Amino acid sequence: MLKLVTTIKEQIGTIRAYMLLLVMRTLEKVLERLRSSKSLRKADVLTEREIGSILAAQLMAAVRNNEYAYVSEVSANYSHLKDPGKKIMAELIELMFTKAVEIDKQRRQQDAEQLVMNNLKK
Repeated sequence: MLKLVTTIKEQIGTIRAYMLLLVMRTLEKVLERLRSSKSLRKADVLTEREIGSILAAQLMAAVRNNEYAYVSEVSANYSHLKDPGKKIMAELIELMFTKAVEIDKQRRQQDAEQLVMNNLKK
């Protein structure tokens, strides 16, 4: 499966590529679990920080995988997500968008309840 490499630099590159492959497979499994997760289907609410962490972790994993992103050696301006990376990020954003809407609704409800309580105290 792995070819014999002759230099330390090639060995490091091979190990790095193999590790990134494992990370992406793991992230794809995590994304699948997120899609089918009871906590995402039910009324459980993630925090803004949790949503941001999930999105940032997936984006950084995509950046480190050549299958999901092209990273230019010349300039970051030339770097971009490839179609598989765009697909994964779009699916994740759709999932997190619904969670963000739930956070916003919950915050509005809490603000309204607090306003009513403050008016009753007067």
